[in-house]
Amino acid sequence: MAYCVLADVVAEFKGVAFTATTSVTDTDVANFIAMEDEFINSRLALKYTVPVTGAASLLVLKKISLGLVVGKIKNILEVKTGESSADQGGAGSSLIKNARDMLQMIIEDTLLLRDAADATQTSAVASYLTGNGADYDPVFQAGVEQW
Repeated sequence: MAYCVLADVVAEFKGVAFTATTSVTDTDVANFIAMEDEFINSRLALKYTVPVTGAASLLVLKKISLGLVVGKIKNILEVKTGESSADQGGAGSSLIKNARDMLQMIIEDTLLLRDAADATQTSAVASYLTGNGADYDPVFQAGVEQW
């Protein structure tokens, strides 16, 4: 499930088309979306069930996905075509940084995905949960057979 689509990316650019013959093709954009969305899912997988499907959470993740994809495309266009990032509303690297910062905020619990399913309750991660840790000793002891 993609957090953004080609039409969302196109809407971020003024007068730039993505077709089979442009310097960044529509296939390139689709691949960038898939890569960045998988990056997002990989970062969120230990915290939330992915792909995230809650409507409010999808809006936040769309913003992050667009920042990563649009930033990447702006950087490529600047190199391939000499087109200034300023012509498209800002530098690609700052969009990428802002998106990654937002993703880090989610990981650090300073930005919550309010309607996303908690991974520790619904996924394989739950099999590793041991409550408050009182039921096992996490320290190896010298001279004691522990296996």
